Amino acid sequence: MGKTTAQEQQFLVSCLAGLAKRPARYAFDAKESADNPPSLPAASRPFALGPAKPTNDLDEAATFGITVKLLKGAAAPVAIAGLTPFTAVDALKAKVAALFKQDVDTVRLVFKGRAVSGAGKTLDDFGIKQGVIVHLMITAAAASTKSVTEKVNFADVAARVGCSKQFWSQIEDVVKGYFDGNKESEDKVMNAFISSFSGLLTDKDAAANVKKHARK
Repeated sequence: MGKTTAQEQQFLVSCLAGLAKRPARYAFDAKESADNPPSLPAASRPFALGPAKPTNDLDEAATFGITVKLLKGAAAPVAIAGLTPFTAVDALKAKVAALFKQDVDTVRLVFKGRAVSGAGKTLDDFGIKQGVIVHLMITAAAASTKSVTEKVNFADVAARVGCSKQFWSQIEDVVKGYFDGNKESEDKVMNAFISSFSGLLTDKDAAANVKKHARK
């Protein structure tokens, strides 16, 4: 095929420019008004069109009520409303504890022979729904850490420590290592420590035993 001449090239350019100026035509008018938007034919729709249904969590998880009955005791059963399948077990225990005036740590719930408990568990996990009866057990409160620590007599512990040769040996090693052979500084720190330590003791004999370690 030979080379195109200048005239042929000019002809092609003019044809392309003319085509570019022609308006494009589509199957539907893209400028239809917002009041009358284009839509697919009814036969091609995968489902019927209709107004959007408002979503509401309570529509999908309607609230319901249950009855809580004390397993042992004379207390009357208590009705609890406003629950959903997604109510946390811990939240139900808190409501029960408040209604029965108990500490939440003493509340044990049982439904159909199964303990209702577990972090992150919901009522739906145990099949608890409208109208069921959940049984309540009240257990003894666990001993608090505070009551245990209050029984420890600090003076007795300090007295036992003060009688330990290993304790004083370790203290002297620490002081020597810190002052690196400066005996005067070692003596001052050791005597100050011994004076403070003996002042914590209520037993005179134990305090006297501690003072024996004083430097002269």
